[in-house]
Amino acid sequence: MEYTLDKRRKYYFIIDIMIMVIFALAFIFTIGLFAAASRGWWAFADRVPKFPTASVVNCCADMCGIIVGSIIYFELAFAAKYKTAETRIFMAMIIVINYNLICDSVAWSVEGMPMFKWTSYIVDTIYYFNGYLILLLFFLYVADLIKSKAHLETISVCIICTLMAIMTVITVINLFNGMLFRITDDNYYVRGKFYDLTTAYFLIGYALNIAVILKARLKPKNLFAYLSYAIIPFVLNIINLLPFVSGLSLVYPGAMASVLILFIIVQGEREQEKEKAELELANMKVINIMSQIQPHFIYNVLTSIYYLVDNEPERAKEAIDIFSRYLRLSIDAVAAPRIITLKEEVQYCKLYLSLEKLRYENRLNVEYDILDDTFMVPRFGIQPLVENAVKHGISKKKNGGTVTISSRSDDKYNYVIIQDTGVGFDTTKPYNDETNHIGVENISFRLKRFVDGELLIESEPGEGTVCTIRIPKKGSI
Repeated sequence: MEYTLDKRRKYYFIIDIMIMVIFALAFIFTIGLFAAASRGWWAFADRVPKFPTASVVNCCADMCGIIVGSIIYFELAFAAKYKTAETRIFMAMIIVINYNLICDSVAWSVEGMPMFKWTSYIVDTIYYFNGYLILLLFFLYVADLIKSKAHLETISVCIICTLMAIMTVITVINLFNGMLFRITDDNYYVRGKFYDLTTAYFLIGYALNIAVILKARLKPKNLFAYLSYAIIPFVLNIINLLPFVSGLSLVYPGAMASVLILFIIVQGEREQEKEKAELELANMKVINIMSQIQPHFIYNVLTSIYYLVDNEPERAKEAIDIFSRYLRLSIDAVAAPRIITLKEEVQYCKLYLSLEKLRYENRLNVEYDILDDTFMVPRFGIQPLVENAVKHGISKKKNGGTVTISSRSDDKYNYVIIQDTGVGFDTTKPYNDETNHIGVENISFRLKRFVDGELLIESEPGEGTVCTIRIPKKGSI
């Protein structure tokens, strides 16, 4: 059976596709509804009064927001190679804002048509719920700015979550008493006696976000971008309270405009910073793994050489020469480029396997079938897999086995295969050895980032393991 370490990205990709399809269908439906309502087609012909100017403005603003949000989401979902947790929150914000824009445009399109009264109730209720969620998502997005101020973050999250829970309960109650809003028999939206509670919730939430952003002491352009998301909806919520603009609802088109500002100014920079941090972490893990392995490995090699000195001095001298070259490459590798040719990586593997043969002797057989060694691979992208083959495969088999390193190519890909005839393992179960797990995940991450490659692992208990690295011929970066 096959175990693919990139499955999580594939699941995200499928989810992104589904969301984009839903966006497209909802957008087409809304456009059709808007067109039908504005022209007085079919069942819409009896609408009184005719489609008002405010509705046209609101629907057009909503449509523009939906288009902008879909484009940004598409860019993040399919064009960006690297996605952080903050990016996923940012994408969630876009999804919820887009659905609010869709709900808003549907509500405005069918206003004044009694046959769609319950449609208005449903979309307006979703609109309110989503509004509460958007505020929480935005706070989670900016929370990364105040991670060093854990006390402030905890208090802020508690306040927003408490207010959100209260407003959610009130919105449910509203369905029975119309305290926030109601839909008349003629299908017109009317604010309720306690409508201002929702505005108070948003004003408190956005004021709290503004305080958090100001405390972070950002660069001017980033400060402007973050504040735009807090201030624009804040101002538009206040404007909504004014009687002479009661027909306009531009809060979420304004929120999408702020998302666009964040996307242009901040999001790319955040991605680069997070990517750099992840890459540094990946490199530190490589160094950490090597530092954990080296002492035990060095002890085993020196012990083997010790026993060779008296009985086989020539082999001992050869072993010392191999060992010195191995140590030199290990030390130099810390400052070496992140990607090297397969030839260089295989050279390092050969030194490692030569030293391991001192210990396992005839229990370890090594074969090479390298047809192409000129393409690039991540530094330490092959050696840990070879080491796993020896340590977790061959060494645990009574009669030992064979490790084979091979490479081949086709029209689209370069392949590196590390195969062993060791004990194998069940790929459906989690790794028992944490270092091994970290090493494999680290290799998968660096393969994807540095050469756009992927790692596939096939194994059966008692049969051995095959690790296949697949690298696109034009995917190296």
